[in-house]
Amino acid sequence: GIGTAALGRIARPLKGEETELGIRVIPIFHQPAAFYAHRSVKVKSLSTEQLAKIFSGEIKNWRDVGGDDLRIRVVRREEVDSTLAIFRKTLPGWKNLQFDLNRSKMAVSTQESFDSVETTIGAIGFGPYTSNLESDFTVFRVNGISPTAPNYPSLMTLSLTYRDENVTKTAFRFLDFLFTPRGERAIRA
Repeated sequence: GIGTAALGRIARPLKGEETELGIRVIPIFHQPAAFYAHRSVKVKSLSTEQLAKIFSGEIKNWRDVGGDDLRIRVVRREEVDSTLAIFRKTLPGWKNLQFDLNRSKMAVSTQESFDSVETTIGAIGFGPYTSNLESDFTVFRVNGISPTAPNYPSLMTLSLTYRDENVTKTAFRFLDFLFTPRGERAIRA
């Protein structure tokens, strides 16, 4: 079975076989997919070309992108990660980017990526942007554009999903609430 949840959340489009299951999708908001580093990294902005070269292992030291003489330690994600999928779709050089598997660490969850980057000097990773990210990490502008700017290039659409046979009246009331001014304020917060 595919479950009995009243609502689900996804950060990617449905796959072909999923659309045949009668799953309805309601886009709720866009969330930036951001690059962040350990607080030891003093660089504030990276170009899409520099980011591709860092994550492929071609650039190995922060001094090569205007920072201190500090080894770059890449924290990567699995191919199924929705943030990685957004970068592969929206950033030049990322569509076929291959990570240097010998010079990077795999994080299997967003939290694991946060933890690895936060505790490793010189580390860089990526994941969904939230407002508190700025207090714990160096968050990069991409080509000079902040993740909070309207023209930021890499946004994920977060959606709620349901199937007609599982959705409840309470779930519909919650969906209605999300599109009120109060619901929009709650989402932004």
